[in-house]
Amino acid sequence: MSGKHRSSSNQSRVPARGGQFTGPVPSSDAVPGDLPESQTGRSTPSEAQQWHRIVDALGMIAEVVRDRTETRELPAALAAGAAQAIGADLALIRIADLSTRTLETRVTHGLDQQVRDALYGIVISLYDCQSLLASPRSSLYELSGHQPGGFTQGEIDLLRQRRVGHVLTVPLLHHGQLIGRLDLMTASGELFSYEQQVVAEAIGAVIAGTLADEIAHSMGTDSRVASARLNPPSFEDVSGVREMFQYLVQWIHDTLGGRQCYGFIWSEPQESFVPVAVSGGDSESVQALKEILLRPEAVPALRESMHSDAPYFVPNARETSLFPPEMSAALDLQRVVIVSLRGSTGQLIGSVLLDYPDQHELSDSFLDVVTEARNYAAIMLENSLLYGAVQRSSENLTIVNEIGIELSTLSDVDSLFRLVFSHVRSVMETTCFAVGLTSTNREQVEYRYAIENRVIADPVRLPLGNDALSRVISTRQPQIARDAQTIQQANWFPILDMDDSLQSAVAVPIVVGHEAIGVLTAQSDTPGSYDSEALSLLEIIGMQLGVAIQNARLYAIMRARGERRGYLLDQVMSQQEAERKRLVDDIHNHTLQTLAHCLFQLDMTHQRTGELSVAEARAEISRVRDTLAENVDRLRTTIFQLRPSTLDILGLESALREYFNHFEDDTGIRAELEIDLPDRFDTVAETRVYRLVQEAVDTIRHREEVTRIGFRVRQREHDILVTIADDGHGVSNDVLDDTIRPDEPEYSDDERRLVTLRERAELAGGTLRLTRRTSGGSLIQVVLPYRGGE
Repeated sequence: MSGKHRSSSNQSRVPARGGQFTGPVPSSDAVPGDLPESQTGRSTPSEAQQWHRIVDALGMIAEVVRDRTETRELPAALAAGAAQAIGADLALIRIADLSTRTLETRVTHGLDQQVRDALYGIVISLYDCQSLLASPRSSLYELSGHQPGGFTQGEIDLLRQRRVGHVLTVPLLHHGQLIGRLDLMTASGELFSYEQQVVAEAIGAVIAGTLADEIAHSMGTDSRVASARLNPPSFEDVSGVREMFQYLVQWIHDTLGGRQCYGFIWSEPQESFVPVAVSGGDSESVQALKEILLRPEAVPALRESMHSDAPYFVPNARETSLFPPEMSAALDLQRVVIVSLRGSTGQLIGSVLLDYPDQHELSDSFLDVVTEARNYAAIMLENSLLYGAVQRSSENLTIVNEIGIELSTLSDVDSLFRLVFSHVRSVMETTCFAVGLTSTNREQVEYRYAIENRVIADPVRLPLGNDALSRVISTRQPQIARDAQTIQQANWFPILDMDDSLQSAVAVPIVVGHEAIGVLTAQSDTPGSYDSEALSLLEIIGMQLGVAIQNARLYAIMRARGERRGYLLDQVMSQQEAERKRLVDDIHNHTLQTLAHCLFQLDMTHQRTGELSVAEARAEISRVRDTLAENVDRLRTTIFQLRPSTLDILGLESALREYFNHFEDDTGIRAELEIDLPDRFDTVAETRVYRLVQEAVDTIRHREEVTRIGFRVRQREHDILVTIADDGHGVSNDVLDDTIRPDEPEYSDDERRLVTLRERAELAGGTLRLTRRTSGGSLIQVVLPYRGGE
């Protein structure tokens, strides 16, 4: 975690106590204006760059701590490093004196010498800044507004004169003890960003821990024994929490001696300690330790040490109930010292167990050394944990961005599943991984899943039931199972019988809008594999996956609709061509032939006028007249089928009544009409409704077992509602599934007509709904918009 900085003439070298110098630190005379723009906080980096800045800043401060030679130079170097890390124009370190309940400004860095001299040595009462010190988190204030507590009026007046607009205050706490306060200020007029506040809090934790021994000395604590014994290493080029802890345990063991030393990380999700480091123990002991559940209630010695700030001493580990017998026997424990490692805000982060021979004397001065070693180890471990958290956050952001970009290029669910699985398994344990999507009727869930990094080809459909994954869908609430018993009780993986081998699991709903359309789950055969961070990552991925699945479904619908409408256009053109051919054939084969025959009969009658009697001539003319009358009726029927003149003259209601009269005569099916139209519509709207009714009735005409139909048309505000019911054989609403094409072979002619009818309604801007009636038959309802002749 070391940062690399460029040397310059106004920088001073401040090596760490007992460590090696690796780089320069800005002197207290350096100002942020001398820094590159990327270090002053004036640019607007991307989110990934901001997280990298946090990592660089922590590395910079860690370097300051390592590279000091004299403790008196350390505060100035830390102030300069803090200002440089977040681009502050002014940095103050105030040291607390709890005996007088005051804060005194001991370090000033930035702006000009006059300002630094004026601010140095100012004393404020802790009673005036309780609001600033009540929380371990940083606070942001604007000086141009009201006067914040924790500052003297003289300070505020001076800062306002120098155009200092915003102040970020960070309490310096070490193991819950107030050490002081770090004030960071900017004169640029820009607010400190959230990332800068995170950096400042991390820097404050490091400063508090680093200055703790000097502050303790000023309050009368004797740290000379610890200073004489300890020589903390720099731990350069150490990456990862486990590697850092192993180095720390090795250093503690080398420094403090003893038979063996173990390091445990506290796992909040598992509520237990996890062994990660050992020095002096053999491989068999380490393996035995991993098989022991190190929960506080199972190991009372660890539980007692958690509640003690001082080292916890167990004189005889073999003859006490503070350790489980299997643990004492496996590790061959004798005289044990346990120290808890706590972060800057007092949170438990780990524990170190030291084992000594029975005859080893543990003096008070030796325990002081143990305490100092514990303090240093806690600082370094917390920094490593923080660095690891930042690194994981950066990796998670990268994964989320990559998933978002790649998901936008895919349009089928199988490819979406493979993509998400490949990314999730790269950052977390996934013995089993599955994505379940609900069916349209929400009665089933279709699972795509992978076992041991192998994607199973065929999805599995299961009913939406009472298993854990179904409950996540129903409640839209994520769930975590941290032990095998919880998994077995809740049936976490209903796809296969694997609950016996699974030890931890996490599941999140896939939500689109306000509806859960599925579930995403990762499951592992390792206990405690998932924490709140994994849950948050999966929730983000679940939201992205939900959008991608919705887009894929919409794409499938639009593609199917495009194919449907292309099919409909072909059908319309074919029907038009067939209608034209029928008209031509009818006129040519019947009408023209009849007229020609009548003309021939009239010519023959005219030629035989002298030969025929009056009665015979009348008979000939009557036959010709009857033939012409029959032909006229036939032409009227043809014209009515094309477009009834009643529609233009009398309107929609009269045209529909005439149409259904012809329908009853032609089919024998009884038709019941209910028409409630207050006024006539415009010609376009009446024609549109008339053609849709024709199409719907034609659909019913060909249906089996239809003896009666009911028809109703009415106006409702700006809509025209057409309802047609029949008593025939009902049709399933599945025929209107948006993903099915009307030219697919499983469609019947009746179903194809319904799809075509729905497309006609939608092309007119309306909707069609098809349902089965409980009494038998089907109900078609069409809603068409009416804009009053627009």
